[in-house]
Amino acid sequence: KAACVHNSVNETNAGIAEGHAPDPDRWYEGSDLEIILQRCYNHGYVPPTPLPPIPGVPEGFGAAPENCQKNETDAATAYYNNHLTEAFTSLGHSSHFMTDIGNPMHTGNLFVQGSLTVMGWQVHSKYEEYVDSNWVALGFGELVDNTVETEVWSNPDYSTRLLGWKTQWVRDPLILLVTLNYLTHGGEFHLEENPAIREITLWSLGETTKHTNGLVYYVIKDGIRTHVITATAGPHGSISPSGDVQVLYGEEQSFEITPDSGYTVDDALVDGVSVGARTTYTFDAVDVDHTIEATFK
Repeated sequence: KAACVHNSVNETNAGIAEGHAPDPDRWYEGSDLEIILQRCYNHGYVPPTPLPPIPGVPEGFGAAPENCQKNETDAATAYYNNHLTEAFTSLGHSSHFMTDIGNPMHTGNLFVQGSLTVMGWQVHSKYEEYVDSNWVALGFGELVDNTVETEVWSNPDYSTRLLGWKTQWVRDPLILLVTLNYLTHGGEFHLEENPAIREITLWSLGETTKHTNGLVYYVIKDGIRTHVITATAGPHGSISPSGDVQVLYGEEQSFEITPDSGYTVDDALVDGVSVGARTTYTFDAVDVDHTIEATFK
């Protein structure tokens, strides 16, 4: 939601994106090993080398960048065609995969990290619980709300890979700190007591917000598709609105035709075809440019 606000998206549409951001977690539900592996693969990304990713070269293991791109493309197409609910639903889905990769726990080799072990899942889940439960108290939410810097790269797929390349560098220190915290407290987690965990989290959230701000920009940058209705009136009357009227794709636009005193409407021509003498006309579900001309007698 914060990324939408940073891009001046209204409250309603920002709320749609926020409401649908958790949806992808429900796409791979179940306790079977196959389902668990699918969930890890689709929500994770392992950078292939210590070097930054190369634009246009989809290397690495994990489908989160691809899933981010697919849902963003759906969002941008829907936004351009003025299907705003669909657009911000898909944006919420796309942001899920981006923010997953902003979490260092999602950028490591599954077996090295130990995510397929009981301890691995504890480290992963307890860290995420720590972030959620301390969102306000440790300033995580404030940082996200105040990070307006935007990173815009060639496409969301590359942006997600680049974010994963960044956050992977704090993955191993973070896992070590969380694990040591568990061992130090005799098998319990008290992550809020370790300032280093907080600093890593703040840095990761800041980088993630920059990339998520860019994700919203990708969706809205081309604007909503518009069409022009050119409205003109002959002598002895008027049409309102007049001139070149911009209409959003799929919307309707009405016109009022008013003769001067002592005159009447002679005809109304829509795209050069007579629709009869009338004082109003409405274009429904506009999807092409139009003309409307009123004449009087």
